[in-house]
Order: sequence, then C-alpha cells, then structure tokens
Amino acid sequence: MSEIKNFVDTLNGEPILVYGLGKSGGAAANALSQAGAQVVIGDDNADSYKRFNHKNISELNSETQNFSDFCFMVLSPGIPLTHPEPHDIVKKAKDVELDIFCDIE
Repeated sequence: MSEIKNFVDTLNGEPILVYGLGKSGGAAANALSQAGAQVVIGDDNADSYKRFNHKNISELNSETQNFSDFCFMVLSPGIPLTHPEPHDIVKKAKDVELDIFCDIE
C-alpha cells in the first residue's frame, strides 16, 4: 500500500491529461484531481464537460495546448489508441512521446 501512496504523492501539482469523460474517465479525472494533480480534461462530446468544476480541472484546447507539458495522458477505452486508426489526440500525444495509460489501469 505504501507504493501506491508514494505514487499518489508524486502527482501533486503535476499536469495530467485525461481524454474521454465517460464513467471511468470521469472517475480517473476526479481521483487525479483529489490527489492534487493539475488535471486537464478532453472529450469529443462538449456536453461531457458540464459535470466538472473542480479547481484542479480545466478543459483542453487541443489547438493551442503543448502536449509535452503533460506528465502523461489517461485515455478512456472508447478512444481509439490504434484501431481502426489512432484518434487525433493520440497522434498528438505520440508526436511528443507522451506516455499513454488506459484509465482502467
């Protein structure tokens, strides 16, 4: 259990992108925010943003955001990582070699 706490402690103040705000993505965004991370959220559906209003959560502007600013990205399983082809957000993350984790992990 101390390994998990040590990991959570490293998230404090760190910028993390969460893309895909379904049940698991939303839960990941909230958990990361509660751990003190500076969470940036994104989703293809604009209505998905309505339930997030925490001080540590902001919305992604994929046109202006520098993806190399993030420590890593948490991706929901519904967002294509590889098939049928990577989602545009995945391509931007891979362009800067950003680590991508599934929110189920």
